[in-house]
Amino acid sequence: MWDIPVGKSDPGKPITQTTVRELYEETGLTVKPEWLKVAHIIHSAWGAEAADSRSM
Repeated sequence: MWDIPVGKSDPGKPITQTTVRELYEETGLTVKPEWLKVAHIIHSAWGAEAADSRSM
């Protein structure tokens, strides 16, 4: 099964910087932040409590 590269953002860092880092770490691809367009961000916390106290 295939999946997209994923990773965690460092606090205060732009999501595009995280994407550039994760793409390189997981695929070896080098991209520039200006080449990217944010289409969707998925937040998940499997096995953890959600902010509104509901389990995910």
